[in-house]
Amino acid sequence: MLVGILAYMVKPYDSNGLELMCTNSSSKSITSKTSSKLVAYLEKTKPAGMSDISIRLNSILEQYKAKIHEVYGAGSRVTARARNDVRPLTLYILTDGVWQPKCDAETPIKNLVRKLLELKSEVSRKQVGIQFIYFGNNATGKARVEKLDDKIFIEGSDTQW
Repeated sequence: MLVGILAYMVKPYDSNGLELMCTNSSSKSITSKTSSKLVAYLEKTKPAGMSDISIRLNSILEQYKAKIHEVYGAGSRVTARARNDVRPLTLYILTDGVWQPKCDAETPIKNLVRKLLELKSEVSRKQVGIQFIYFGNNATGKARVEKLDDKIFIEGSDTQW
């Protein structure tokens, strides 16, 4: 139900459709312009075992970091029009925070933030948004999500991300 409501609320902001991915399922991702299709996909998904959020999160953020570097990085000859085509990235991560041991979600986020700081004169601070939405009642999971959502500091930066 939460995915349906969230997708319905944010779908007007993405003309290409919303992409839904799961970290504890072998299912592929799905992109759709309708929230009902995303909900139907999620209902068919069979979660299996504990989640390793770092694998999926690292994959998403590394691909985006490469795209940002290609367009805005040193020596880039990409036109202003092409720069407008680099769409902002917004991730809503619904999680109970109960992940496999030694799972590291913080490093991929910090790596992307460092790239954005490196390109700060070129890239808007609003280029990337990551929001963790916690559910469940696991104290360790809750603390982990709160840290990721509210308390990541990047060395050499006076900004909390």
